Amino acid sequence: MSRTISQVFEEFQRARSHFVQTLADLTQRPQNIDGLRAAGALRLLRPLLLDSVPGIQQTAAVAVGRLAGHSEEAARECVNEEILPHLVASVAEQNRFYRRSAAFVMRSIAKHSAELAQAVVDSGALAALSQCLEAFDPQAVVEAEALPKTLHCLKDPDDLVRYVDNPLPIAKNAATCVREIVKHTPQLAVFAANAGAIEALIHLIQETTGATRYGYYNLCYLQLCIFLVMTVAGILALGYIGAFTETLALAIIVQKGIPPLKNALETETEDHAKAAAAWAVGQLGRHTPDHAMAVAEADILRLLLSAFLASESSDELKAKAKRALKNIIQMCTHLQALETLLGEAPPSILKCIVQQFAKVLPNDPKARRAFVQTGALETLLKIRETEAASEVLDYIQSVCNLYPPEVVNYYSPGYSAILIEKIDAQA
Repeated sequence: MSRTISQVFEEFQRARSHFVQTLADLTQRPQNIDGLRAAGALRLLRPLLLDSVPGIQQTAAVAVGRLAGHSEEAARECVNEEILPHLVASVAEQNRFYRRSAAFVMRSIAKHSAELAQAVVDSGALAALSQCLEAFDPQAVVEAEALPKTLHCLKDPDDLVRYVDNPLPIAKNAATCVREIVKHTPQLAVFAANAGAIEALIHLIQETTGATRYGYYNLCYLQLCIFLVMTVAGILALGYIGAFTETLALAIIVQKGIPPLKNALETETEDHAKAAAAWAVGQLGRHTPDHAMAVAEADILRLLLSAFLASESSDELKAKAKRALKNIIQMCTHLQALETLLGEAPPSILKCIVQQFAKVLPNDPKARRAFVQTGALETLLKIRETEAASEVLDYIQSVCNLYPPEVVNYYSPGYSAILIEKIDAQA
């Protein structure tokens, strides 16, 4: 190719690059959005999404995402311009930078309404997003021989950005986009579940929680923040999916979604991450006794109570933990799990626990026997001596009425002293 011809193409590439970068810069200011739309920015950006230069593709996707995120009308224009099929078709083929930008566009469109979220689903985006979530695989870094390349880049700092690629923002945008889709209707949540979103999100949460994981990546403070937001997005997405129907919640439980949520409650250092996990667990456990049993058997009720009682917990965490406790307790027939809470439960939670005892014990003879053998009846009678709330006392009395008077007397505080007095009186 002659120099004259190549120069023409180079100038054309520079012009495209300058144009798309300028548009992307302009979209950062909300006051420019209406003017850009009126000038036909989306229509001009569409072919650039398929540009032969990856950097131009990525910058075009960023600009489209910012336009779509500004308003529902702008997002609807993106759908009408058939931008989504271009993005979906390119996700599997392009690099991680492009995937991140594509997920950002899908999220920006889906967040506005159920109708637009459905448009994202209809475009086949869920399968593409699942691929983005699965891309978070540290072992792939080893298999791709990234370390030698990184060492090479350290010798030439200008080349570093070409080889060192952080997959965290991709997974963050993908998880957030799934969250924006599934929060609207049960039908969209079912679509996400069928597309493999549950498994992908659970894997994501497992891979991104805990101080050990943070240390493994040796992230700086800013990256830690991104890491945490990504994790919270995945947790919230699971919560939205599990909230709609008991079938979807059961699917999350079967896919072992509870352990990573428990891990978040135990190991996360930020309260808003713990609050998200508490809310998600509450959504899973509130449907039926079986759902509540799965949560209770994982010893999550104790963690929720600890979060609610901790003086250093934020108001949001306390509120989410309290609501989750009440939702789960009201469905829980695993009484031994509830018994462990009696010693520390404040009146607001104690009322729910004792009310559940009064509801379950009358219909379960084996549970009534175990209630005595485990010492729960004795603990309940001790609480009766100090509890002032009339509703709690009424529920305790309902439980006591299930047993013969001599059993209740035997386990009542001070009963041994009464027996000694009777012996002394006869002497």
